Amino acid sequence: MTVAIIGPLETHRSAIEVIRALLKEHDLEVALIESGYSSKSAFQDSTKQSDVFHSRYSFSGTRHLSSGSNESLLNKSPQIPQRSQEQSDEHPFQAVIGINNCTQIEPMLNTIYAIPEAIPKLLVTNTPQDHRPCVADYPDIVILHSLTDLSSVNRFNLTFLRQTAKILCALIHNPTTEKDSSYTDHNPPVIAVTSTEMTATCTRHAQSILEQADYEVALFDANGIGGQAMESLIRNGQIAGVLDLTTTELGNDILGGRASAGPDRMTAAATHSIPQVICLGGLDMVDFGPQYRVPHFHRHRTFYSPNKSHTLMRTSAEENDQIGLDIAQKASASKGPTTILLPLQGISELDRNGNSFWDPESDRVLYESIRCNMTPAIDVIALDNHINDTLFAQIAAKHLMEIVSVN
Repeated sequence: MTVAIIGPLETHRSAIEVIRALLKEHDLEVALIESGYSSKSAFQDSTKQSDVFHSRYSFSGTRHLSSGSNESLLNKSPQIPQRSQEQSDEHPFQAVIGINNCTQIEPMLNTIYAIPEAIPKLLVTNTPQDHRPCVADYPDIVILHSLTDLSSVNRFNLTFLRQTAKILCALIHNPTTEKDSSYTDHNPPVIAVTSTEMTATCTRHAQSILEQADYEVALFDANGIGGQAMESLIRNGQIAGVLDLTTTELGNDILGGRASAGPDRMTAAATHSIPQVICLGGLDMVDFGPQYRVPHFHRHRTFYSPNKSHTLMRTSAEENDQIGLDIAQKASASKGPTTILLPLQGISELDRNGNSFWDPESDRVLYESIRCNMTPAIDVIALDNHINDTLFAQIAAKHLMEIVSVN
């Protein structure tokens, strides 16, 4: 078996030598492929990436990136190569590992993704999570984050490199060639449901109702990454309906919170005619992360910190007016059946009478902004319930099932 190591061989020579030696200990042949711009390679037996991949695959066909991908990425490629349709046993490599420096992650992912699906793929990078593209755009690539830069080997990353080699060997010797048998005989429609701890009670009730009705439920944590993944799967035709219980990512995007899924959150279902029920959960808060990351001009605001990693700020009436406009504009563009449910007694566990974020006036402004800016074709239904009430979850889930079955 031959494993391809793709990376900047001149600058990352030490790390690549370690990985090659570890793989050879497992009786694997290694082919080195230069991904950098150097005219000379650190290894005499290496090959230029363009000589191997660009001659083998045609990149004229492309698929679009998830719109949730970070637009500030350096060297961002606007599109991803289509995966090769050749069989894995026709390919010269039985596995591929990419070694990536911080500024070149997307071209590397694009190259690795084009390789046939059955071939194990692993990427080692030190690119920060918030500078990576949406992982849902590259579903079969295992991404490992290095503690230190891999341009040199030290006591900290040597253990990491050994673990990396073991993981790749495990992928090679335990290939995923067939789908799990539990999903081959019975493939129910998939419903995407968004959630956080502040709307978890509603999520559990709704999930139970949907699963009892023979739907498969995919839960997405509304933390930015979850919203990006959901939008990507909707665009790829994997989702039959969306129960958007928790839309806090929209407020985070507008107000600079760390749980942003990008400006295109809540657009995939609209443009792809997917039935959706939108419930406004978590729009009473923005998560700035650790307290020191809260902007100075917000220091006078109302906050709640469940732990050192999360500092939640209560949204104001003015901010909710802006958020409501954004939701109305996105929902109004829907080509498929869409309903917005307004939980008049609060939109998160903190937004209850007597709790930290209880602010009926700010919530009222949010609801009015949605009503005033929404196209008449979209149903907006007010319910005299809290979002975590059992009755609210029942109404939301059953309404979605109705419009999915009709659609």
